Amino acid sequence: MKISGLASGVSPRRGDMYRIAARIRYRSRWIPDDTLWIDVPAALAGQASRTGSPWLAALLPLGMVLHEDIELDQPVDENLLAHAEQLMDIWSGWYPDLKPIGIRAQIARPPAETSSRVTGVFFSGGVDSFYSVLYDRAEQGGTIDELIFIDGADIALDNRPAFGRVMESIERVAQAWRLPVVTMATNLRETRFRETDLNYLSNGSLLAAVGLALEPRYHKILISSAWPQGVDRQLGSHPDTDPLFSTGSTTFVHYGDWADRIAKTEYVSHNTLALENLRVCWESDDAGNCGRCLKCFRTMAVLDISGALPNCRTFPTPSLDLGLLSRQYLGREELYFEKLIEFADERGRPDVAGAIRAAFARTKRIDRVLLLGVVRSARRRWRHNAFIRRLAGPIVRPARQLARRLNRRLPW
Repeated sequence: MKISGLASGVSPRRGDMYRIAARIRYRSRWIPDDTLWIDVPAALAGQASRTGSPWLAALLPLGMVLHEDIELDQPVDENLLAHAEQLMDIWSGWYPDLKPIGIRAQIARPPAETSSRVTGVFFSGGVDSFYSVLYDRAEQGGTIDELIFIDGADIALDNRPAFGRVMESIERVAQAWRLPVVTMATNLRETRFRETDLNYLSNGSLLAAVGLALEPRYHKILISSAWPQGVDRQLGSHPDTDPLFSTGSTTFVHYGDWADRIAKTEYVSHNTLALENLRVCWESDDAGNCGRCLKCFRTMAVLDISGALPNCRTFPTPSLDLGLLSRQYLGREELYFEKLIEFADERGRPDVAGAIRAAFARTKRIDRVLLLGVVRSARRRWRHNAFIRRLAGPIVRPARQLARRLNRRLPW
């Protein structure tokens, strides 16, 4: 895999954005080249990266999935090059089908120090990112200087209505906090990067690549944790891997892993601004909360137990449908819902705990009858196989939607 830097300039997508881009040429001549780009605000064009560091951060997991060495014609930060070896050791330890690859690149000169370097946090409007900012402001004196939103991360680049709604919400929050919002965009998920598993391998890579696109600007960038310390989860954003994307001038911090998602949701539930703008759902096409997926259910359950759900305006209903919750297929969310049963029992909500226990029983029956345990095992086995992911990609989401509809109609 050869990565060649392209000329940068005004983004053809938006005139108020500045684009840095690279061309990726794959080893196989049967696979067409990719052009990967990251757009940053035009006002910050002078602080855009001139190195290959963003591209190495982005494409390291893809190189391992494709078993292709990486060659860059732009110099790369010395620390990131060293950290890349550690990242590959960790990933190959987690997933034996991934093997370390070779990296060929020159060493970049450190960027000149400036007095305007700031601390940013990736902010999507979800529980984790709301918690990070609220906790920082309340407990650490407000060290965060600005919010970073990535267009193209969880909202498709062509879904402009959803992007507009999300930006309205984030700008309301930023105005209330008196913090600027830096909006960046990338087509990374529309390239072959999609053949990596975002949840279990490459989410940190995407975030780091976008952050390093403004490496001369940022002294520190916070990546909000998804799971607490002590939970053995091999994830794309992880306390062992996120800091390894740091360079000599930009430090990435895996932030907030002293609290689990339930504690974070309860913490956020006391803040009116968060309740009016909370966005947790990745299933909805309109950037709202569908109120029917597992991520919505787990958030609504905590808010309901905490007495805050009626005050949360971003869910379609102010009450928790226990009957529908009891009919959910929990799948890979089982660990989270186990913790949620404990939380409901502790707070004197046997109705919520009972609904989740019923969902566990239903999940076991479905696994047994439909052999879904075997399917999940096969999925784990082939999770990082690029060929299979390429074949399965176009049918995965429709299949999931069909499975959810069937699940709710099963009589047992």
